Amino acid sequence: MHKLVSVSAALALAFASMEANGVTIHFETTPNGASTTELASIGTTYSDYGVTFTDAYFYGCAVNGGCPEPRPGMFAAGLYATSTFSISFDGTTDAVTFSNLSYSYPSAAAFDVHGNELTSLYGPDYPATYTIAAPGIAKVIFTGPQFGVDDLTFELNSPAPEPASWALMLGGFGIVGLTLRGRRKTAFLRGASCEI
Repeated sequence: MHKLVSVSAALALAFASMEANGVTIHFETTPNGASTTELASIGTTYSDYGVTFTDAYFYGCAVNGGCPEPRPGMFAAGLYATSTFSISFDGTTDAVTFSNLSYSYPSAAAFDVHGNELTSLYGPDYPATYTIAAPGIAKVIFTGPQFGVDDLTFELNSPAPEPASWALMLGGFGIVGLTLRGRRKTAFLRGASCEI
């Protein structure tokens, strides 16, 4: 029974490790801890977090202006007055939360893996925090002159297991079943020999 509990715990741990993890990007440092540089292209800097930025650059809030209070430091925006940049996810998410810290009114549109628009939002305030939510978001396009995004938060959905993973899991269940069946048969034979 003890080993059955151990096997069950191991299977539960395997399933728990397949759950998604939330990520918040503050743009102050890269995933490896390096400082970010103003006006440097973000590009694939955050690919470790499961996102890729297109046409996005690092910007900083000057101590004496440039952003509404509170001034958070580095953030993401289009280059100079360009109005559009996007993020693509390595997989999908169901919600993206972000802070608008510029003096611009933001709009954001979410798209699925096929490029179909799922939902959009228009933010009438700054600074403010917004969430764009829909099942299966694969890409978000941000629009707005000098629109700044900070504290970008999302959680990637767990991908469906591949056929090889299913085969390995079913094989493991089969081995556990055979082991338990063999023990039951051995216990039965031991009990029968004691009665003689």
